[in-house]
Amino acid sequence: MEPLAMGAVAIGVLMAKKSAETTSELLTKEVLEPMLPTIRTAVGTLTAPLRDRVAALGDRVVARLPAASQENPFNDLALLEAIVVEEAADPAMAATVNEVAASLPAIEIKIDQRKQQGNVFNDSAIANFNAPITQNFS
Repeated sequence: MEPLAMGAVAIGVLMAKKSAETTSELLTKEVLEPMLPTIRTAVGTLTAPLRDRVAALGDRVVARLPAASQENPFNDLALLEAIVVEEAADPAMAATVNEVAASLPAIEIKIDQRKQQGNVFNDSAIANFNAPITQNFS
């Protein structure tokens, strides 16, 4: 993964982590992947000096990832999160992340509590079929 893209991933991880903390949700690939195209597009429109700083963040993250995770950093999301949080502790990197994050829309994690509780509903959108569910007790 190129440094600028990895920098965008790193910023996405930090933004998702912050958002997840407010919803008591774990940072997962399913939470992170949908927002990456927006972040990559936004990073591509930044000024050249800021893009270079995002790429530098990406370089630092790539340098610490194992070779197997460099193409797909989501293979070990816990490791990626730990590396990104550590890198963001550097004041220069934190300033870069904050500057980029301020230009992006807020991340909202939507949670369907019904699915978390394991409830099943006769809802064709959720059940993925149109036949009603009938139960007979004898």
